[in-house]
Amino acid sequence: MLGLLRAMLNKAEEVGYRGDNPARGLKMFQETARDRFIQVGELEILFKALEAEPQLFRAFFIMSLLTGARKSNVLAMRWVGLDLTTAYWRMPETKGGTTVVVPLVAPAISILERRRESTSPGAYSAK
Repeated sequence: MLGLLRAMLNKAEEVGYRGDNPARGLKMFQETARDRFIQVGELEILFKALEAEPQLFRAFFIMSLLTGARKSNVLAMRWVGLDLTTAYWRMPETKGGTTVVVPLVAPAISILERRRESTSPGAYSAK
């Protein structure tokens, strides 16, 4: 919370707020990196649970696992950034502000092909 408050007040200063920032100078707690990853047995449980979900949610979670991409990047995926022929997804901007090209494995391409067939024309479709 302290980090969020500090960032909000720093941004407020950038746009003209001239009050005190009570978060400035406070020491934040040390954060520890996560070292836990999903285990094989847990993957089986996850896939069984996903079978009961609507196809759209199932596709999202499996694409996230297959690409290793962040939630925000998978949600921002657009057909214009996908090349299913060469099996690549070009993410135009990541959290670090860079463009990343992600190779797509066969199951990811299958999911995308099914999504393309079921997507109506519009900003997020390939049609």
